[in-house]
Amino acid sequence: DDMYTFDGLFHTSEKMQKLVPRARAYISSDGPILITGEPGTEKRQLAQILYRYCEEKNGPFICVDCASMDEEGQKQEIFGNPGGRGDKASALIRASEGVLLLHNIDFLTRRNQSALLSMLGYQGGTRRNGKPYNFRLLATAEKMEMLENGGNLIAELYYVFSGLVLEIPPLRERPEDFELALHYYFENCREKYSRYFSLTKDAQKYLKGLPWKGNLIELECFCEKMILNSEQRILDLKFVEQLI
Repeated sequence: DDMYTFDGLFHTSEKMQKLVPRARAYISSDGPILITGEPGTEKRQLAQILYRYCEEKNGPFICVDCASMDEEGQKQEIFGNPGGRGDKASALIRASEGVLLLHNIDFLTRRNQSALLSMLGYQGGTRRNGKPYNFRLLATAEKMEMLENGGNLIAELYYVFSGLVLEIPPLRERPEDFELALHYYFENCREKYSRYFSLTKDAQKYLKGLPWKGNLIELECFCEKMILNSEQRILDLKFVEQLI
């Protein structure tokens, strides 16, 4: 799937042009990689792109969404529950020779962070005998600043992930990428619903100036909303303003 290649990213903007070669370089490291970005940015997509190009690409890709479960659920999913009810192989085991993605690691509880730190082999501030696990570790979070200085991660784990960080900028800071994304989603919706409308330049310029806090997810949903709500073939500025 082209979506999971570097060409599948919207990356004509200057900021993304700098991000892509950095991501390519980080693939050569076996250290944990943290991908940050606002909701709706390409964090999970980039994680799967890294997986596709890394040495572990022939192994499994295991994703655990830390935001979707409580402390006990996180513990059982990531570390397992040997001998307990509903005994299931932990994500650590299932990711063997592959990639483990801890999505929304900023939602991982402190107790489970400590267990993760121990699993990574950091004892007393050092890691002995090299890498003590046989998979590549990736993680995503919203903002690096939210993780430090008494934030969501304990200090030691913060510094483990502070080395290899890929920060995806929000769509509002990537005007060239916004134009590509708008065209892509609008065309997809036109084809999906066989409603071959057009969007005026004024309407496009207006949309480009909006904050898009939900980034690509919000933009994709709004394109569908435009296509399904219009009774005219030409979607102009007035129509778009009323729909926002």
